[in-house]
Parts: sequence; structure tokens; C-alpha cells
Amino acid sequence: MSMPGFEEVQLGGKAGLQVARAGSLVHARYKTGKEPAIVSITFGKGVTLTLPTGWDCIGDWQRDWKYFVDFVLNHIYFVANQPVPEDPELAHGVRALLGSYIEQKSLTVSFIDFIDRFGANTAPLERRLGGIEKAKKDAERLYLDSNYEGARDAMASVMEEFLKIEQDSVRIRRRALMWIYLTEWITVTGTSMLCSFVLWTLMIKKRLYREITTTKLVAHENADEK
Repeated sequence: MSMPGFEEVQLGGKAGLQVARAGSLVHARYKTGKEPAIVSITFGKGVTLTLPTGWDCIGDWQRDWKYFVDFVLNHIYFVANQPVPEDPELAHGVRALLGSYIEQKSLTVSFIDFIDRFGANTAPLERRLGGIEKAKKDAERLYLDSNYEGARDAMASVMEEFLKIEQDSVRIRRRALMWIYLTEWITVTGTSMLCSFVLWTLMIKKRLYREITTTKLVAHENADEK
């Protein structure tokens, strides 16, 4: 099976050329000199498949070629005598969803842990995460059974559930923050009212009382004058 864009991939690089032995099968040749690029040969019940570069000198394939992971996995399928996916785009989509699951789950768990610090009830979200994990395992079983359409639909449902959990998490965070802001507002308002009362008592209410005089001192002064 030819992978999309495979003709544009730079095989070989600085590696040397390989010679196909008798009984081997050439899967791809170079455009220029038509030398064997991908060769396989069967030894009893085993199969070996070789590239001139080897797997330790693959250049920029992984960065530049969209289907690099599929290319590697299809090699493994071939050597293991397993059927290679007939629809490369479908298989690539399923593998991409499975690969993004770990990242998406990590982000979701981190966000739930963040809002949990505000005292929000995150137990329902955590239970839903457990359900997502089970659905993902079901999708993996479909993938291993070569049911790529079923695996794609199952993983699409998983990613959609992640989105719903994220939306619910945002609402729970807003609710938790609202109570925090309300508590802070009550605290600040109560402190302001207390300070205002104390200020009113010391500065304003003081005017309601008559000034205290010392009558005995005045009596002594009158006696001295006589």
C-alpha cells in the first residue's frame, strides 16, 4: 500500500544503497537510480523489512511527513503478518485521536484539580472521567480488531465528552469563584461598616455629650479672690 505523499519523502540521505537478494521483495525504489529503497524477505515463518537509512537515521521524516507514524506502524504490521489498513486516511485519523487522548486527559485532570482547590465539588466530573477511560479502552479494542470506523466513532465520542466536561468545569469554577467573591465582599463590607461605626462613635457621636467642667476648682478660685 502506498502512503499519501510517500513519493516526496527523502529516503536514504547519507546512508548507502542496499542490494535485494534473491527471493526478496522490493516494495519501493528510488526515483533517480531505481535502486531498492524498501526490501523485505521471508525466513521460515519470520519476515524482515529493511530501509537504507535504518531506524536510527531517519532525518526529518517525523517533522515533515504527516504519515510518518503510520509508516512505522504499517512496517510493524507487515513484519507481524497483520493486515495493513486499507484506508490510510481513516487509520491516520484514528491513531491521531488515540494519540491526542493522553494530552487531552492530562489537561482536563489538571483543570479539575485547579477548581478543586477552590472548594468546588468535582466528584461528578471525576466519575465522568472514569467513564471516558472505559470508552477509550473500548475504542482501542475496536482498533486492534481492525474496526477502524468503529474506533474512530468511539474516539470521536470520547473527545466530545471531554469537551462537555470542560464546559461543565468552567461553570463549576465560575460558581465556586462567585461564592469566594461573595464571601470576600461580605467580609470587606462588614469591616467597612464596623470601621464606619467606630469612626462615627469617636468623631461624630462625641458632639452629643456636654463638655465636663471642674466645679470644685472654680469654687477654690473664688475663695482665694475673697
